[in-house]
Amino acid sequence: MDFAAIPLKRTVEIDVAAGVALLIDATAVQSSKQFEGDLHTVQSLRETVRNPDVSLEAVRDHVRYYKCLDQLMEKFPGDQVKFTWFQTFSNKSIPSAQSSFRWEQLNVLYNIASLYTLLALDLNGVDEGSVALQCKYFQMSAIIWMHLIEVSEGGTGSESKDLTRGDAPVADVATLKAFRLLMLAQAMVCFWRKTLFTGKINDRTVARLASQIHSFYDQCETHAEKSILILSDWIKHIHDKAVYFKAVTLYRMGKDYHTQEQYGVEIACYNQVFKMLSAPTSLNVDTFLGDVSASFKDVKRDNDFIYHQEVPAQAPVLVSPLNMIKTDTPMWEALCKIVDVGVVPALFEDLLPLEIIEASTVFKERQVKYVQENLIAPLDALTKILNAALEENDTSGINLLRSIDGDEVKQVESSMSNLLKTQKNVASKLQESESMLVQEAELDSNYRKQYGSLRWTLPESSIVNKPYHDKLSLLKSYLEKGIQVDLQNSETFKSIDISLITSEDPRMSPGGSPLLDEIATVLKKRAGKKLEVEEKAWHLPLLPQLIDRYKRDKSTDNFETVYLNHLQQAFIADLKFLDNEKKLNNELVTKLQVEGTDNGIVKRLDPRQLYVEDFNYSSQLFNEVKTNTVEGSNFYEDLIKLLDTFYNEVYEFVNSRKMEAQRMSEKLLSTS
Repeated sequence: MDFAAIPLKRTVEIDVAAGVALLIDATAVQSSKQFEGDLHTVQSLRETVRNPDVSLEAVRDHVRYYKCLDQLMEKFPGDQVKFTWFQTFSNKSIPSAQSSFRWEQLNVLYNIASLYTLLALDLNGVDEGSVALQCKYFQMSAIIWMHLIEVSEGGTGSESKDLTRGDAPVADVATLKAFRLLMLAQAMVCFWRKTLFTGKINDRTVARLASQIHSFYDQCETHAEKSILILSDWIKHIHDKAVYFKAVTLYRMGKDYHTQEQYGVEIACYNQVFKMLSAPTSLNVDTFLGDVSASFKDVKRDNDFIYHQEVPAQAPVLVSPLNMIKTDTPMWEALCKIVDVGVVPALFEDLLPLEIIEASTVFKERQVKYVQENLIAPLDALTKILNAALEENDTSGINLLRSIDGDEVKQVESSMSNLLKTQKNVASKLQESESMLVQEAELDSNYRKQYGSLRWTLPESSIVNKPYHDKLSLLKSYLEKGIQVDLQNSETFKSIDISLITSEDPRMSPGGSPLLDEIATVLKKRAGKKLEVEEKAWHLPLLPQLIDRYKRDKSTDNFETVYLNHLQQAFIADLKFLDNEKKLNNELVTKLQVEGTDNGIVKRLDPRQLYVEDFNYSSQLFNEVKTNTVEGSNFYEDLIKLLDTFYNEVYEFVNSRKMEAQRMSEKLLSTS
């Protein structure tokens, strides 16, 4: 054979669309039914590479599917759809399978390189134009093989594994290197033939071109011998080609020495050619040997009778190779120069991963926490300072009294009820943990009674589970403290005059001291602001901004920036309100101190004063209960986290001890 082509790998029919649809339903916000058009496109592109013909259209189809896989890898986990390909290079068709979009893509790339070799073989190569096109096809194939080699040797770990992994290789590295060098050699042969068509090239240049072809074939043979796939008849062909083009190099060197009148060296070159081609070869070298023989006879006769130059025993070293095949063009750029890929359809553009919803939920929780820490808590602190100043300066506070909403009281009662339920759950889980430790101790004791302490060499339960009992006791003490606090909180709640603090009494309307009226207005305004920002924290949407950013970046990497910008824009007015309230608070406290010292706002203890004291006392108790309930919820939340960790540790410890005991028991039984 003159030129060699790499046979296409084959693949089985695979419902890629169904696999991708499952991925959409599992990882995206939307249903796969919304993307039926894109799924059909994916399946259609996959079908085009299953049984391709040898044409540039087939190359284009492979390239379009390759780009389609790029989009799939960008949108979905790459290890969920299983692909199967058959290596047809050897005598036996070898199947391999892997769940990887990247592996599928590398096999497609393999077939693109193979298609170019088959396209080159389809050309007759009888004129300068077809030879030039053959050269371009072989060159393109070599560039793709080079890309696959770079992936295997210098790509990411996962890419290298996808390409060469033992249980499902695209191809071993030695095979890829041999293919690349074979294509470079054949491209150089085409270039060499093209120069011969022109007839305007000297023998030394032709020798350097032939020397490069010989070098490529010689290197190709080295890697082919290490290849898992390349058969012996291919290696023989490559070897014969290397020998032949070394002979061509020497022949053209001899012709060049003739022009330099170095006839003895010329004869040595021809002698070396005869020696090299005397061995059996798979190539038809008769015509070439005829040309060499004719030149040899002429120069031998002239040297014997006229020049009498000494003939060296060995031919000179081969001339330096001249490589005319450029392979440093980026693979994708080179592909697009030969085949018009056209517009590859954009797929799943509106797909929104569940990660966006999860991020939105997390950011909402952070937003609520941000509002609590940076707006509500500071406003509460300002109000607390102002109320302390009111109490310190002997004000009656009659005009500041505001009834507590009945729903708020019900909410506190519900929270207290939930704390009791949480107590029971925690106590139950502690009991479960303790039961597991007790059972482990009983099991250890039973085995010791059965086999005796001398034979039963596992550490005693009382030693190894002591740290767990200590931690259990500590957790129980935490729970006891929580129960005591909750009980005290419940008793305090029962002592509150609920009807008093929830009543609507006309005596609580503003009136009297202008300063108290001003303070009442300020506190009412703050209460309204707290409700406003709480509502905003829970309901101000961030999801639309996250979706817009994802569609623009095709990534969730910049979501944190979106969130921070959102916070800055959403609450800037509220933060300014807080700054103003801080200044106003200082002014009101100063006024209270002045009036309390100089004038005294209320000096008599009258029924109104008694009412205020009763109301304030119950309100204070209610606020304490409310605060204790919130702190109790936080306490139990932290305790549950500790308990969950402890429960898992006990579970793993007990299971480990059971397995160790079972193994030792079996061992003792087998030796008894």
